[in-house]
Amino acid sequence: MSATNENINLLDDHRFIQPTASDSRSPCPALNTLANHGFLPRDGKNISALQLIRAQRTIYNISLPLASILAVGGILFCGHFPGKLDLQELAKHGRIEHDASLVHSDASSGDTITVDHSLLEELLRDSTDGRGLSLQDFAKARVRRQQHLPGRKLDGIHEKFACGESVLAHAVFCGGDAVHGEAPLDQLRVWLGRERLPEGWVGPQESFGILGASKGIQAIQAMIVDLQNKRD
Repeated sequence: MSATNENINLLDDHRFIQPTASDSRSPCPALNTLANHGFLPRDGKNISALQLIRAQRTIYNISLPLASILAVGGILFCGHFPGKLDLQELAKHGRIEHDASLVHSDASSGDTITVDHSLLEELLRDSTDGRGLSLQDFAKARVRRQQHLPGRKLDGIHEKFACGESVLAHAVFCGGDAVHGEAPLDQLRVWLGRERLPEGWVGPQESFGILGASKGIQAIQAMIVDLQNKRD
């Protein structure tokens, strides 16, 4: 199932509801948005792999293999018996969650779940043309956020996680294209800042899969290296 216009009509039944203090949320705006619209359990608790896979495919048009890897990986790294996940478990530092997030404070702040709106505005200001974020703009943001880290970079696995997050955000708003196009700033502000689907949301018409993710991660990593070399 993909995010077609027919699916978007379901938003009448899946209206945005602000989470309560007792609801479980994560450092991942993509998953929080799914819970806020009821495509995942609204309380964000005891989520199964099947629920994660179905929601990713329905709204973000992520391919079955990639959605399965993300769902099962999240549960294995962070979840609890018997194979379920509370969204807040994704905040366990050093597993999937990492420092130098584009819109969340580091673990030392004590809160990696609440969106830091000053960081969000810094991210949006990284736009070259003031209208959207290209993959190059996301790379610029990653370099900026990593300046305070030892060696100005994350460890290998978390670098891939961080780059993958940027690639996914780009692809979701660029029709599933991991490399080309721009993610509109007004839509990113709603999705990242309010963790809700932008009004008039139409998801990617092209499925976003493992090959596209790999291509995008390689591209943004090369951009990051180039930008860091220019800083030196």
